[in-house]
Amino acid sequence: CDLLLVMGTSLKVMPFAGILGKVGPLCPRLLLNREAVGLHDQEEPPMFFGNIGFRFDGADRYRDVHVAADCDAGVTSLADLLGWTPELQALEAAASSRPKADVGGEEESLDELIFKQQAHQKAFEDGL
Repeated sequence: CDLLLVMGTSLKVMPFAGILGKVGPLCPRLLLNREAVGLHDQEEPPMFFGNIGFRFDGADRYRDVHVAADCDAGVTSLADLLGWTPELQALEAAASSRPKADVGGEEESLDELIFKQQAHQKAFEDGL
């Protein structure tokens, strides 16, 4: 792995929370998230990350970067920095023209279904 991108997550649910330890010790890791999560010195439940956790401060910060932003804004900024804005805009246009799915007698786009699933997941995590 040349770069680990972690976006829009609480890192509270396994197995995904363990992804931080699945890359080599020199692999750069970018967290694009509103809050810094998965910290090496994080003590609150449900996860203790220990040595695999992100290190955003201190002398041992050599591969971890936290961009405090919403995912959409952060991805847009990253794409702009990399010169990928036209490709990202093309993907967004293709996604907005997706056909609607018939779910329980109502038509919903895939994006709407994903949004609902994320809202359910957040409600579940907040209830932990």
